[in-house]
Amino acid sequence: MSVGKNKNTKSKAKKSTAIIVAITSALAVVAVIGFIAYKVTHKPADPFFPQSDCVKSKSCVDKPILYLYPTEETNVNVSFSNPAQLTTTYPKYYGGWSVKALPNGNIYDLSGQEYYALYWEEQSSYKPDQSTAFYVTSDNAIEFLEEKLEYIDLNDHERNEFIMYWLPILESNKQSVVRFAFTEELQTDNELRISPAPDSLLRVRIFVEKVEENPNLPEPTLQHFERKGFATIEWGGTKQ
Repeated sequence: MSVGKNKNTKSKAKKSTAIIVAITSALAVVAVIGFIAYKVTHKPADPFFPQSDCVKSKSCVDKPILYLYPTEETNVNVSFSNPAQLTTTYPKYYGGWSVKALPNGNIYDLSGQEYYALYWEEQSSYKPDQSTAFYVTSDNAIEFLEEKLEYIDLNDHERNEFIMYWLPILESNKQSVVRFAFTEELQTDNELRISPAPDSLLRVRIFVEKVEENPNLPEPTLQHFERKGFATIEWGGTKQ
């Protein structure tokens, strides 16, 4: 009988050991998966631009880009009054951008790399006047954008870029209210500093908010821009 009991005891011990190994292995797998998930969802912040509340709250100004149109080949310096608001830049913004700009809009950095515009995203607390807005549906989004952007005085290339970025958002929303902010308001939020100073500067930002019905607000009056001499154009926007 003692022999049989020993065998049963050994058998139970082996089973217990096997169960413990299985549980330990499962926990190890879970830990590895958790670590991988953390690394994927918690990417390290850029060392020059730490992750801001703008990124976390998804309240960034999306895809502002700046076009430079000097009257002749010109070395241009561009900077912001509040660079801490910047979250992404291309080319990389290290205290500012120093570039060579051509009348056709081509831009070259100090290494000779070509760009068609300067790009950034930023955090902004600016909110437009809520008492007026355009009501836009997916059916009339193209017509709306083409008409308003032509009136503002974006050229064909600038309008195409703007529409290709914002049209899918308006169509996805189905119904939206749209507002605009212009140079004067945006310069008080994060002043764009350009040297030599341009003869004409346009900054325009679109604010798009999804709605369930027409709020029946009065439509705002848009500003018309007049290009002259060394012209600089910026557009961007925010999904509210």
